[in-house]
Amino acid sequence: MDIEEIEILTRLRDQFAVGIVIKKTVIKSKNIWNKYHEPKDHITYCMCTSVKRNIYAKSIIEWYEEINR
Repeated sequence: MDIEEIEILTRLRDQFAVGIVIKKTVIKSKNIWNKYHEPKDHITYCMCTSVKRNIYAKSIIEWYEEINR
């Protein structure tokens, strides 16, 4: 992962911690997720609703923290 990707995922984690996940950040994070996962595991959701954004953000954050242990 490059520095920009790490910054985006860190920003997503910080936003999730305070309860405000911004659509732009989670879409960029979704693109990072898709880059590192098989096509069958790609996230295709548009991130239109805040509830779904939070669900996907949590999954992306858990994955990010898992690979950085």
